Amino acid sequence: MGAIVTQSLWKTLASVGQYILPILCLGGAGMSAWRRRARQNLVTDVLDGISWREFEMLAADRLKS
Repeated sequence: MGAIVTQSLWKTLASVGQYILPILCLGGAGMSAWRRRARQNLVTDVLDGISWREFEMLAADRLKS
């Protein structure tokens, strides 16, 4: 009796999970793309506002670490 209940539970979870898991993955991918775009805009805004000498110092500092 317990084996039948367990098997039924696994089948139910699998049938529901085949729809929920892709939706969760798609949502995560969308959120990742949105956050990546926000970071790129931040970097672009910062780099547009500095001089070449400041950029050179920033790059040198980044390469040291």
